[in-house]
Amino acid sequence: MLENSLKTLLGKTFIISHFVIILLVISLRLAGKFDDSTIKAALATLAPLLATYTTPLMMDIIRRRHKNMPGKSVTSNFTMLVLGMPGLFILFIISIIIKQAIMPDSVENFTVYLSMGEFIFGV
Repeated sequence: MLENSLKTLLGKTFIISHFVIILLVISLRLAGKFDDSTIKAALATLAPLLATYTTPLMMDIIRRRHKNMPGKSVTSNFTMLVLGMPGLFILFIISIIIKQAIMPDSVENFTVYLSMGEFIFGV
């Protein structure tokens, strides 16, 4: 896989995931699974966290908007690492959100669990 293709794939994945996660939180609020304090805590934690990763990826996609940009080939191990770690991070965040909807915990613990994702994965 070419490095530019990998960057584009990673960027698209993060951008789509960002919106899916935010829509999931809002949907769970509309379904009555999250109260006001839980949704405030979730959005206050997730919005800056996701924007920190999504904004630079969007800027890179915009910077590389021309089709004929050359790229170097990357190894399959590198590709798996670059896509795997963010993928696990996204799955971790989604699972914490769903766990909170199914088996509610305190808002403080929910916020800690969401923050742990960033700390553990350091994506």
